[in-house]
Amino acid sequence: MATRPLARALTAMRTAVTQTMARRLQTTAGNFRAMIRRFRAMVLKYKAMAPGSRTTARRLIRKFRKKFIRRTSLHATAGTPGRRTPAGGKPGGSPARQYLTCLRVTTAVLLLLALAGAVLPLPSHRQQVVILLDVSESIDRREQERARRSALRILADLSARDQAAVVAFAGGQRILTPPVTPGTAAAILAGAALTAPDPDKTNLQGALRLAETMFVAGAGAPCVVLFSDGRATAGGEVGAFAPFAGKVRVYTVPVGTPAAGLYTSGLELPEIARPGEEIAAGWRVFSSRGQEVTVGLKINGQAVGTRRVKVAAGNNRLQLPLIAPASGLARVELEVTGEDGRALPMAGAAGLLRVGVPAQVLVLTADPPSPLAAALRVQGMTVTEENVTAFAGTHATPVELASYAVVVLENVPAYALTKEYQDSLGDYVAGGGGLLVTGGDKALGRGEYYASRLEELLPVRTDTRQRLLFDRMKILFLIDQSGSMGEGVGGVSKQEAAIAGLLAAAEGLNPWDEVGILGFADKAEWILPFTTVGDGKAIQTAVRRVGASGGTELATGMETAIRGFAGAEAVRRHMVIISDGMTIPADFAELSRRLREMRVTITTIGVGYDINEPLLRDLAVMGEGEFYRADEAHLPQIIVAETFRVTRELIQEGIFPPAQRIPADFLGGLPDPLPPVAGYLRTKAKQTAEVHLEVGEGDPLLAAWRYGNGRVAVFTADTGRRWLSAWIHRQFYNRFFGQLVRFLARGVPDEGIRVFTALEAGTARLVVEATGPDRRLRPGLQLAARDGQGATFRLRETAAGRYETVIPLDEPGLHLFTVYEINGEDWNTGWVFNPPGLEHRQAGPDNAFLNRLSTLTGGRSLTLENPEVPEALWSWRLVPLRRILILLALILFVAEIIYRSSFLGQPANAWAALRTWWRRQQLAVEEMTKWETDDKKTVDTKEYLPDVSLSYRYLARRRKTRGGEEEEKDASGHE
Repeated sequence: MATRPLARALTAMRTAVTQTMARRLQTTAGNFRAMIRRFRAMVLKYKAMAPGSRTTARRLIRKFRKKFIRRTSLHATAGTPGRRTPAGGKPGGSPARQYLTCLRVTTAVLLLLALAGAVLPLPSHRQQVVILLDVSESIDRREQERARRSALRILADLSARDQAAVVAFAGGQRILTPPVTPGTAAAILAGAALTAPDPDKTNLQGALRLAETMFVAGAGAPCVVLFSDGRATAGGEVGAFAPFAGKVRVYTVPVGTPAAGLYTSGLELPEIARPGEEIAAGWRVFSSRGQEVTVGLKINGQAVGTRRVKVAAGNNRLQLPLIAPASGLARVELEVTGEDGRALPMAGAAGLLRVGVPAQVLVLTADPPSPLAAALRVQGMTVTEENVTAFAGTHATPVELASYAVVVLENVPAYALTKEYQDSLGDYVAGGGGLLVTGGDKALGRGEYYASRLEELLPVRTDTRQRLLFDRMKILFLIDQSGSMGEGVGGVSKQEAAIAGLLAAAEGLNPWDEVGILGFADKAEWILPFTTVGDGKAIQTAVRRVGASGGTELATGMETAIRGFAGAEAVRRHMVIISDGMTIPADFAELSRRLREMRVTITTIGVGYDINEPLLRDLAVMGEGEFYRADEAHLPQIIVAETFRVTRELIQEGIFPPAQRIPADFLGGLPDPLPPVAGYLRTKAKQTAEVHLEVGEGDPLLAAWRYGNGRVAVFTADTGRRWLSAWIHRQFYNRFFGQLVRFLARGVPDEGIRVFTALEAGTARLVVEATGPDRRLRPGLQLAARDGQGATFRLRETAAGRYETVIPLDEPGLHLFTVYEINGEDWNTGWVFNPPGLEHRQAGPDNAFLNRLSTLTGGRSLTLENPEVPEALWSWRLVPLRRILILLALILFVAEIIYRSSFLGQPANAWAALRTWWRRQQLAVEEMTKWETDDKKTVDTKEYLPDVSLSYRYLARRRKTRGGEEEEKDASGHE
């Protein structure tokens, strides 16, 4: 029942709204009809006008049309619920709308900036300081207290606006105080205990990374003050300080004192050895004083010998000889006993030695027996020694060479090897073989290596003309043109062979060298006067005129040569006599003397089998040159070799101490410095070659490189007969060449998985190279490493076929790792030795490291006695703007509400309603006053009712008036 009044009320409300809208629509429609009629009348009137008088009418029509459209829109708006027109006829125009939109957008932007945490950068002179105190066992208690006092002085000098934090670190970190004011930090540091987790380690990287996280962005310029010895033993290497470079200044304060005792750094062993081979185990040890200790070696738990060694104060690297056991993996251990007979466990070391199969070495020599072959046999290698002349022609295939781990060319000229053999040697090296070339008077540049297939394999160039520009040469070829020179074998005469040699020699000379050709028989004739080598056409034309006829008058040719060399030119002079020596007797000694006075050297080449060797040899000796005996086949090569010899001075003789340029493992165990060499052949290193030893003016003595899958090395001195006399009778001679040949040998597998390890601050870094049977790198493998406790570590690929991982080492000693392919069969082993007493074996602060750290980060090195406060640099202080932005957004929001209410009609409507009400009240008062006057006028005719109020009578009169109006309307509507 209660719902019926509500339903009736809703029905009445709906009816009232419907009637109101209907009345508005009727009114609007009537207005529209009236305006349309007026518009049509104006149009008809316009059409009836003359064309010349339509301008004013046209203007009135346009004005009426605009007024019509505006009224139409206003009426439509007035008839639409929810849309209100501001009082006074001023709707919200375009500028108001734009202003409201601007307020709304600005408010939204301010709120978004506040939510994003916007900040305002302002210049600031504040700084944030983090003090790192090294409290590991390598820093004794006295040094730690000195570091504390120094840190307190730094805190006392900081500004009260600065922020300071203090961290004690060793293997772990302990925050003594977070970032606070310097005074608070000093009070906490003064009474704090200087301890940190894992005091037997030093984790510099962890401490620096913790300091980086303690800086607050925009709170001031960050800097770190590091009190440490700079020797990291855990956490990995600090590296290039990438997190701090250009961001955080690091000020270093060296602390610590040199350690006392004997501490090992590890044992160095070759990557592979051969059974019975003598190798050198490198023992790296630090001693606080000079002393003599006893070192015992064990292989697989069995003692193999002891020896007394002297250890100097400081860091030492001692070589201990060792004979490799049978093939397989061998554990090598080193035990040390002090002068008092007590064991020194901190000095012991261990390692893993991989022993392969015995190495097969082929030594080709031009002058057997070879001292190098004997040295390699002492080193436990199987050596095959052959004379190059007999060997090269019968063993010329890579298959036959593949059975050797290394091929050695000892003083072998290139012309002694056929082109086929040189090609086979190149294929052998590219397939993984090793090649060693030694110098001598017949090798390298003296052996016609220039522009040969053999020189392509070498890490050096034998053509050194660019370095010998000052050796300008004037060379004369004195050629026998007698009838005997026309003889030959196999269709090639001696003269034809000589001509071929002359042309080849001319191509190898410098363009500014001068060459002359003088022929002699019964008389001497200039075939080619001295001409620069740059005029190649003249030389080729001249050699065609060489003939063979008549007798042999060598003396006549030498007389003509003396006249040809006349003059005082500042050039080197040389004469090459090509003849069989069958000549008329003469005073050759006098002729040779006259040539020597003119600084002309003489070389003789005896051609053929029937020659006057005594005469030709004597002429070479008197002329301080060389004597050669050649057949027609080798004559061109000998002429070229002799030309290169005299024009380039390839042999350098004297006292030349070798200098190490690039260190290498195979140079371990050698004297430092090495004894001097008495001579070598001048060469020039190629761009990618590694020069390990050099002599003279930077000339290579020992250079090596990779050629394909193999290795090639060149030793530019000989092997002991002439230039290595100071080495050949020394103990290290055998070791030097043995280690060099092992380095070149193909014994290390070229396929599968190769493991390389390194100790880095208490961690083991494993680097693995994976290659396939075709010796190509294998990318995309899934590799893992397993340590001795069974823990597994995945390796990540850092380059094509290269995989790496870092394994933490918790305990000292020998750690073995097995690296294997997860979904394959390949595997290999690696090892690393973590020395005991790592915190104590270091010799005081590492000033070089600390200086490098401070320099790279923009700081500097301080001292404990005078620790200067770090400079306060200008920086940007970031002021948070969230509260300010929210307040501004709130103000703009309120302003928008006020403006929207003020300028879009609500206050205007209220004021209009108030004025209407006031006007009605005034009208009501006036009407009541009028009624009162009328009542007084009719007081005599009507009865006066004093008890009825004037207001009541007014209301009754008004109600009566409204009732009469409604009756009139009803009557009119009815009508």
